[in-house]
Amino acid sequence: MTPRSHPNPRTPSRRRTWAIIGIAAFLLVDVALVGWAVSASHPDVEAKPGPIPTFTNRPDTPAASATPTTPATPTVAAPRLLVAVSATEAYRATRGACTGGDTVFEKTTDGGATWQASKTGRYAFHTMLTLSGATDTHVSAVVGAGSSCAIGSYSSFTGGQFWQEYPDNLADANYIDPADRSTLHLAGATQDAPCPAALQLATGTNSTAVLCADTVFTRAGNGVWASAAVPGVLALAPSDDGYTLAVAGVTGCSGVAIESLDVGGTPAPVGCDAAVTSPAGVTLAQQGSNLWLWSGDTVAVSTDAGATW
Repeated sequence: MTPRSHPNPRTPSRRRTWAIIGIAAFLLVDVALVGWAVSASHPDVEAKPGPIPTFTNRPDTPAASATPTTPATPTVAAPRLLVAVSATEAYRATRGACTGGDTVFEKTTDGGATWQASKTGRYAFHTMLTLSGATDTHVSAVVGAGSSCAIGSYSSFTGGQFWQEYPDNLADANYIDPADRSTLHLAGATQDAPCPAALQLATGTNSTAVLCADTVFTRAGNGVWASAAVPGVLALAPSDDGYTLAVAGVTGCSGVAIESLDVGGTPAPVGCDAAVTSPAGVTLAQQGSNLWLWSGDTVAVSTDAGATW
């Protein structure tokens, strides 16, 4: 008879031991994985949000003041032109731009109540630098015309309705070089302006005046420039005796003050246009005792050189 075999009593115990070890190892690995996941989603040091970045086209520009200020003096050349014929008749124009629309030219015969526009686009007048020589039918201008915006001298003998170029007259024209405002063209000669950026040029009887920031320069003939400090000066026009100025911010005048300036002298008070409390694009023109002031959408005329309005 074959003897019966007996199972080893240690076998089940060993199996239980290995099973326990395997489960414990699995649990340790699982705990480690959970801990890693938690630490990955919650870092030890919480990041603090930084400031929102700001951007500027000019990083060297100082921060704007909490209380904005409006400069009293112009920072660019007068954007408009005005020339008077009488107390009721005058011409005016916008300067325009070589890369923009055509200049706008208008005439009034009723003291500025209404204006009749001429279509300068037919002559390709892109810019207008000066207006002069005005009568009821005649007016001359230095103009940037054509596709190249070439500077030329033009005149009209039909009150601005039709124009003709007169190339020979350009040599005697007086204007500020539109490409370099430190250069003047005076009677055929190129000269340095008395300031780095001339804002307006006017010529009287054997004299010249240049408007700069807060200063007016005058000279007789080709003499030495004399400077007159005029804080708040906005515009000037030649008069029979010298020049007439429009000035903002003058004590005692709630609008635009009118002052006279002799060549080489200092300004003297004349009057005040109290209605112009917010001057914009101020332009002056004078013919005898008739003084025209154009500001914003309003044109005013004084028949006593600006003493009353």
